[in-house]
Amino acid sequence: MNKILDFLGTFFKTLFGWGLLYLLWLILFREVRPVILVSGAFATGLVVFLYSTFDLAIDISARSLTHPLLWLKFFSLLILEIAKSTVRTCYLILTGDVKGKIIAYDTELESGTGKLFLLNSITLTPITIGILTEKNLVYIHHLDLEDRDDYEDVVGEINSSFEEPLLDLLE
Repeated sequence: MNKILDFLGTFFKTLFGWGLLYLLWLILFREVRPVILVSGAFATGLVVFLYSTFDLAIDISARSLTHPLLWLKFFSLLILEIAKSTVRTCYLILTGDVKGKIIAYDTELESGTGKLFLLNSITLTPITIGILTEKNLVYIHHLDLEDRDDYEDVVGEINSSFEEPLLDLLE
């Protein structure tokens, strides 16, 4: 009897997840045509299949989903950093003063999802590219570093703009 209940629980969770992904698909496409309906069912079904087959986990706590103001703060800071970084990158390109270097940033984020958010946020800002994460290190290519003071400024910006809001959200 427990096996049947476990199976039904897993089945309904999977069906619910697929339904949410499919609904998101339809909202993003904003059209209801046969090709969109079929491709959406296939694409979201493939995601659910891969998720369950490879036993992937999303390690965002349910608590973080109940704090929309923290999410708004994070995305506002991200948009602000993208704007500032775009202006700085344009200036560097126009003046020919690009000095790209790779740095290692030591993060306090423990969850894989948190590190993924951090890496993607860094990559979204034009002056930086998140290259890879290993344990607690995030390797970043930065276009405007000359000395140790610049490095400390960049670490401070990453910490205050991305990591601290993510720690509030995800940890």
